[in-house]
Amino acid sequence: MVVDDCVSLGYVDDSAFALSRARSKRRGGRSALAIRRSLQEHAIDADLVDEALAAADEDTSDGELVAALRHAARRRLGPYATRPGDETTRQRHLASLARAGFSLGIARQVLDLEDVDAAERLVGELHC
Repeated sequence: MVVDDCVSLGYVDDSAFALSRARSKRRGGRSALAIRRSLQEHAIDADLVDEALAAADEDTSDGELVAALRHAARRRLGPYATRPGDETTRQRHLASLARAGFSLGIARQVLDLEDVDAAERLVGELHC
């Protein structure tokens, strides 16, 4: 009864919560998989999660790739690494991106970039 009253008064709005969380996590470089898991922990309906992810990615043509690049920048992976890496370093970076929920294809795309300038150009191209 109290929950119903809170919903009717607008104090509880799953849609707004999901959108806010999805946008925040995308800006932080989180994968769609990580965002889905996070919102499911809050018992948010899968349809609302889909809508929130679509809205969070509306200003970009590939929200997952942009998020992976942000994650790489935050963790200093791939083109954002401070030191040139060998194959072992590349594998560790791939593993980090995979643990964050990014696909192997997205991870390879990020790690195949030559330098920070190439990564930033790609981010610019992906924004609508």
